[in-house]
Amino acid sequence: MRLRKRSGGRRTRIPAPHSIPVIEPGGRLRATPSEPSRGRRKRASGGAPRWNWTAFLRKLDTVLAYAVLTTLSASLWFSPRTQLQTLQITGVPEPARATVQAQLASCLQTPIPLSDLPRRAERTLQQMGWVADATWRPQTPHQAQLRVQPREPFIEVRYPNGEKRYLDPTGFLFHAPKPPAMVSGGVIRTTTPAEPPADGEMKHPAMRRAFEVLKAVHEAGRTRQARILIAESGELLLYCQPHAHDFELTFRLGDAAPLSEQIPLICQILAHADTQMARWEYVDIKSPAAPAIKLTGGEVHE
Repeated sequence: MRLRKRSGGRRTRIPAPHSIPVIEPGGRLRATPSEPSRGRRKRASGGAPRWNWTAFLRKLDTVLAYAVLTTLSASLWFSPRTQLQTLQITGVPEPARATVQAQLASCLQTPIPLSDLPRRAERTLQQMGWVADATWRPQTPHQAQLRVQPREPFIEVRYPNGEKRYLDPTGFLFHAPKPPAMVSGGVIRTTTPAEPPADGEMKHPAMRRAFEVLKAVHEAGRTRQARILIAESGELLLYCQPHAHDFELTFRLGDAAPLSEQIPLICQILAHADTQMARWEYVDIKSPAAPAIKLTGGEVHE
């Protein structure tokens, strides 16, 4: 208990006594020590701080553990045994192998970092027109395989300057690094003197219509050696040979009627082909409702 007294008009603090006098029942006087303060004992001013070695050792143990883990991770990341050293590329035609190696020159480094290499290598090859798909497949920690799936040359496109392009079954136009000896879908010839377009989707309407006709005739399975000539006017001339026959039929197609009406008529004629059709010079189906047949002698029948 702290007491204050007045001294000269001011209050001063009375220090607590170190002992309290107590009168016992027999009249005996004895002094009892005061109760110790229950508050936090203050450190004497000017004394040296005490070092908490237990907390320091705990923190040092954690820091050393993180340092060891960081060192191991760095050694594993930069170790040649855990980095890609060999990349095997399969599915690439031999004439295009040098081009693929040049395209992947920025990726094929020794050692090869594995952070973005798989997706970057796949995107690099998929930007090439003749590549349908590229798949990265790891084999061992230091070896991987990059499988390339070339596009299927389904239809051959011939230009007046002698260059050739190919269409896959989806209608994608591309330049094949290794041209096939024969295609299954047929041949498209154009008479328009123009440079071949870049690889990509077909934008020419007549080329798109010719592709749809050849694809439908091929899927019907009623002909062989089909080819289409695209005239400068946009008219399509279809030449095809029915199965089990040696003669060739010619169909003239226009854009007045949709192909959905002209293609079924072509498939129907090919399905019922006979030897009498060898006298036909061409079949005009620009108007499917009234097709015209011109015989070799010049006679026209509707």
